[in-house]
Order: sequence, then C-alpha cells, then structure tokens
Amino acid sequence: MTTDDSTLIREVEDAQRYSYRDLSTSTSSDPIRLLEIQATNANGRVDAQLIELSIEDAKAHGYYALSYAWGQPLFTHRLYIDGYYLPITAHLHAALLSLYTLTNHRPSTYFWIDAICINQPDRDEKARQIPLMYSIFSNAEQVLIWLCGDDKLISEAFRQIPSTLESLREINSKKKQTYLEKNRELQACLDTRVGSARLTRLFEQDWFGRLWVVQEVAAADKQSFLIVISQHGLA
Repeated sequence: MTTDDSTLIREVEDAQRYSYRDLSTSTSSDPIRLLEIQATNANGRVDAQLIELSIEDAKAHGYYALSYAWGQPLFTHRLYIDGYYLPITAHLHAALLSLYTLTNHRPSTYFWIDAICINQPDRDEKARQIPLMYSIFSNAEQVLIWLCGDDKLISEAFRQIPSTLESLREINSKKKQTYLEKNRELQACLDTRVGSARLTRLFEQDWFGRLWVVQEVAAADKQSFLIVISQHGLA
C-alpha cells in the first residue's frame, strides 16, 4: 500500500457525513445555496464550502448554474464540505473536477448544482427550491452544460461546430437553390465538417434526454454564454 493510499483511507475513515443547515426563512428574499470548490488533489478529493445567499445577492456576486444529467443513482464518490463528506455520483464528481480546472482555481467562484445546493432528502426544502430553478438559471452569469462524454468524439464534434454553423448559414442564405438541393448541401456540410459518428455520439448523451433541459437552457440570459463542457475540456 502506498503512502497516498494510506492517506486516502484515513481521510475516508475519519470523515463524518455532512449535515445541511436549514435555509433561512426569516427574510422576504428567496435564499439559495452556492458551492465554492476550494481544492482538489491527485487522489480526486474535492473540498468545498456552501454559502447561503438570496437570489438577488447571488446575481450581484455572479455564479454559474450547472445543467447536467444525474446518471445512475450510485453514490460512489465523495465531496467534502467543511471537512464533512457528502456522497455524490461519479458523473457529478467528474464534473466538479472539470469545473475547478475550468475556472482556473479562482477563489470565490460559485456554482449552483441541484444535487448539492438543495438538501435532497428534505422534501419541504425541495418543494420550496424547485419553483426557484427558473430564476436561478435566468440570473446565473453563465449556464454550463456538463455532458461527461467518455471519449473524444464529443469534443471533436464541438470543436467543429462554430465553423460548421457559419458554413450552414452561408448555405441556407442561398436563394437560387431548391429545397432538396439546399438540404443535400446542408447534410453534406455536416457529414464533412462534423461527421455522422461524432454527431451520433454527441446526441447519445443522457443530457439530451432530460425533461429539465429546455427550461434550464431557455432560462439562460440572452447576454450570457452557454458553455458546453466534457471530460475532454471546454467546447
């Protein structure tokens, strides 16, 4: 057993499970929690803290809202909040590691992530927080979509999308083509620029099958950037 393995085992054995504090109900503003990722290490440990702010104060500070698919409900990984652990899925754990890298480890960078920022076992809290989700996403500085693709086809597809969209616009603007001619040229452009295999792999991702996707993306402020991330980086 290596020194790193021994350290990780001690961390797991010594840690206690995180217990949520109730959100404030004494103010007229809607309180939410935001997550700050404070550190990660080579073993994949993620340390963070949760803060409570009103939606108005959260908007003033700036935060990212994460849109993602939960995946299988297997809580095989841990997030450490103030030294206490919160069980999370492998899907979400991978997202946290990428988010920390994406933001260049900047302090006071906050995220709203439903599985973490809402006390999921608390039905009363969920009943109060879920109606706020449109406001949470619409007030976010940026909405991030986490796809968690496990191969590079997805990243390759996204790298081609900006130039492909420009080509598609040019084709679509041609007025002398028939519908069928234009359709064939558009399809050929997609096949050449992106590739059918990449597109198929992209749209196989669980995120595209989520019922909440339309609301989360539609709520994004028109002036904000919609950033798509995967395990292989930023698109």
